[in-house]
Amino acid sequence: MNEAFQIILIELVFVLLIGGGFLMFRAHKKKEALRNQIKALFKKFSKEAPSRKEEFSSFLKELRLTESQSAERAERLVEAEKNCIKAFASAQLTQAKDDVAFFNDVVYELSAVYTEVMTMARDESKEVVSPVVSDLETFPELLQGDEADGELGEDDDIEVSLDLDDLDNLTKLEEPEPEPEPEPEPEPE
Repeated sequence: MNEAFQIILIELVFVLLIGGGFLMFRAHKKKEALRNQIKALFKKFSKEAPSRKEEFSSFLKELRLTESQSAERAERLVEAEKNCIKAFASAQLTQAKDDVAFFNDVVYELSAVYTEVMTMARDESKEVVSPVVSDLETFPELLQGDEADGELGEDDDIEVSLDLDDLDNLTKLEEPEPEPEPEPEPEPE
């Protein structure tokens, strides 16, 4: 019985070693496939980065930013995307327990950069679009107003009537009549 027990024990250890080796081989192949996918993602990003910069730059130029401002901000946006992809790859390869919280932080950082760049672009484009007029000399003489011609001056009052009775006379939008509900079909006997 002692020899039979030893043979069964040796066979059991042999089967467990083969099973463990097979599982390690599958895990290695899976991690290798993941690394290859991540490398392909980085290659794709590196290949598309110049066109992304150009797209961002042209969009920011449409917001009336200067060439240097739009190029700088486009570079910043692409760099934020690159950092997001790196963090995603790192989380995939390490498989830490706090993957969800980590990914949330990475996406938040990316969206914060987008929001900051777009807010700055909007604010700077408003400054360009709406120039500040310091005095009336920049307007044409026709728009300045001349009291001698009977136009309004600075001290003239304008009367405004807010008569709410006129609101009743306005035509209301006609609401479409609701469609009648179809009659139920009689039940077959």
